[in-house]
Amino acid sequence: MKKTIITLIMIAIFLIIAPPTWATNKWEYSITNMDTPTVIDQSQTTADVDTQNNEISLPRFNPGAAAFWPDGSPDYIVMTPTEIKHYSWTGSQTVENTVLSVPGQNNPLSIAAPAPYPDVVVVDKDRGATHYSFTGNDMVENPALSVADLSGVLFVGAREDVLAGLVDEEVRAYKSGSRDTSLEPSVDLSNPMGLSLYPDRNNMAILEPDRVRFFMDTGTQMVENPALSVTGLTNPKAIGTGNDLDTAIVDGNQVKHYSFDGSSLRYNNTLSVNSGLTTPTCVALRPGSNDRIIVDGNEVKYYRFKNGSLNYDPDRSTTVTGLDQLGGYAPKATVVSQVKNTTVDTTFLRIRAYHALPQGTSVTWHLTTDGTNFTEAMRLKNDTGTAICEAFDPDTLSWTNIGSATKAGPDQDTKELWIELPAGRDIIWKAVLETDDPEQTPKVIKNDVAVVWEAGNPPEKPDLNLPAQCYVSTTPTINWSFSDPDPGDTQSGYQVIIRKQSDGTLVYDSGTVFSSEPEFKIPTSEQPDVPGPLWASGEHEFTVEVRTFDAVGIPSEWSDPAEFCIVGLERPRIKELVSPGAGQTPPVPDQPSTYLVVKKGMTEDELPLTKAGGKVGMLVDSIGPLNSLDAVFPYLNKEATVHKIENIGALGSSTNRWLVEFWTEASIEECPDGTIVEMDMRGYSTEGDTKLSTVDAPPYAAGVVKTMGSVYEDWVVVLKGRDN
Repeated sequence: MKKTIITLIMIAIFLIIAPPTWATNKWEYSITNMDTPTVIDQSQTTADVDTQNNEISLPRFNPGAAAFWPDGSPDYIVMTPTEIKHYSWTGSQTVENTVLSVPGQNNPLSIAAPAPYPDVVVVDKDRGATHYSFTGNDMVENPALSVADLSGVLFVGAREDVLAGLVDEEVRAYKSGSRDTSLEPSVDLSNPMGLSLYPDRNNMAILEPDRVRFFMDTGTQMVENPALSVTGLTNPKAIGTGNDLDTAIVDGNQVKHYSFDGSSLRYNNTLSVNSGLTTPTCVALRPGSNDRIIVDGNEVKYYRFKNGSLNYDPDRSTTVTGLDQLGGYAPKATVVSQVKNTTVDTTFLRIRAYHALPQGTSVTWHLTTDGTNFTEAMRLKNDTGTAICEAFDPDTLSWTNIGSATKAGPDQDTKELWIELPAGRDIIWKAVLETDDPEQTPKVIKNDVAVVWEAGNPPEKPDLNLPAQCYVSTTPTINWSFSDPDPGDTQSGYQVIIRKQSDGTLVYDSGTVFSSEPEFKIPTSEQPDVPGPLWASGEHEFTVEVRTFDAVGIPSEWSDPAEFCIVGLERPRIKELVSPGAGQTPPVPDQPSTYLVVKKGMTEDELPLTKAGGKVGMLVDSIGPLNSLDAVFPYLNKEATVHKIENIGALGSSTNRWLVEFWTEASIEECPDGTIVEMDMRGYSTEGDTKLSTVDAPPYAAGVVKTMGSVYEDWVVVLKGRDN
């Protein structure tokens, strides 16, 4: 017995303290050094994930910061914020050659050293690729070889009189200053990060996030040679090429060298630099040798190959102030999450995140349920100075603007961001960051969290519970059952659509109603000159469809259309008060907007005022094929005189309007002030009878009118006599 009591106590404690089972799978990411290793797939991520500042941004590249000339000269050039510095070897050390330097620069993005020595190409944001040549005295611009179309390009390569640059995701090549498309690969590139031209042949290497692709010139076009591709890269940043297909890649904090073995490019450990580097951003190979320079922060480190090994040579190296601040943001980069597994197949996903978006930047989010096939889901972009949020529709393959970028925040329960995908259990998100301006980057940032993503399933299709007979109310309540495959999930809202049964014409759309109740009462109009939606349709037979939303806003399928019909009376309104009570503004009979609507639930103090004995003209609408209408207006222990019940329309039609006129006794003794005149109105049809009553429970209202004064007060007695 004691053991049983203890067990029951433990169960009770568990029920009190155990958190409820949430209907969806939900994950959060805050860009910290604690959660990043378990959330981000570093092997697929090229964006800069900064756990110190809790932000994700485009990586800042400086891949074109230094270059050698194709002739194999030991001289090299390095860009600085204000000039391109030329360094020459004196025989004992490297020194700046001010005669061959190019001053007058403004934060250049990339440089190249084409033939002949000592020509220089400088790329900046505004002027494009400017070619400088030596006059014998100094370096001057050479407009004939300059290319304005390469403005803002971070990656350029040069060989003799050929210049190539990466513009968005394509290569543009120029020979002697003119575009030459035969030197441009015609294949699709995947987020290219750099390119380099081999100095001794018409070949090209293009760096992508996970590989190097090799292209060779056939004389008429550039053709890819997959056998010479390089794979297995983890965090590539820049590429440099030399003679005999030598290829060097900055990968993380190493510079890996690949040599041609007759059939492929193989890793060469002897010519690789695997230690001693902190933040390498650029590598340039010296043609005709195994030497190279590596830009590491503000240092230009010269590595010399001598006696069978590659070693750092401080005499040929130099330090350039401001070098680490040059270059620009990569035009595009990706951050990818690790897979999150759900225990059951999931069909709906949603992702939300906080962003900082300068003009000209964007972040596009992709989702997958199978770990492989991604679908666009959400896009944040700032094209005009205002950042907006867009939701993707997989059915129409189109984007819809759903508001400002704040709609994407995890603090916003934005239902439009749910997206339906094929069922699966391997949940991954991917964010693609892009910029049109190398000086600006979009960011994913942390507030309380940075990224929230959820996976769940929609509720089951609702089952409607409708009667076999017609409703005898024009505002019937539609009921359904809610069910969801996710344990513990609940209804957060619904939407109801009503159509004509005859042709499917839309009659009423509730829009999304936020409610946990599995029912909806069809409304009617309370405006004197606006009919209810069902009456306005001109019919009394309808279909209704319902869809529900679960706790996080995932919608169900629409229910199967269910048929129903209406036989009812609605919207009693006073058209005419021949003798209005004191303080009552009478309606104008030919101006429906002035009619006095007797609303459901009206109290005695809210009823229209009429004088005892004064004629009251009332309109009432009917839905359903009524053949007749009876009306009784009781008050005290009496009944008002019903002067007229007139159908304005055709008896037996689906909708009608009825005029009813009545009055009470005029005597104050028979009908004192404050008398409430009630209503008991009944309609008859072959499809059922209906009523509108303030007498029967529950009463429609306290009554239809209240008396105040008497029509006798308006009478004037005129005495006439005769003088005999």
